[in-house]
Amino acid sequence: MVMRYQMAGLFFASFVMLTSQAMAQNSHDWRNCHRLDMQSAEPGAARGDACDQFWVGYMYATGTGLHQDFTEAVRWFRLAAEQGHHLAGIMLE
Repeated sequence: MVMRYQMAGLFFASFVMLTSQAMAQNSHDWRNCHRLDMQSAEPGAARGDACDQFWVGYMYATGTGLHQDFTEAVRWFRLAAEQGHHLAGIMLE
């Protein structure tokens, strides 16, 4: 259980650091991505919306509102990154 919290903390810290990097690059992705729960992000992600795919990946990575699943997180980040979503690409590095 402790390792789960450590991984989530590390992932969140990386996300915050990389988010500021993307904002500094004036990424259009960050300003237009505002999904905060799976119910609002999942339909768009299934339709291929890169922002929603990023947020679904983020929710799986952090366990926000659902079970934590890094395999699913990587899958959704990869789908978003393939469409040019900058933050999703960073999360895969």
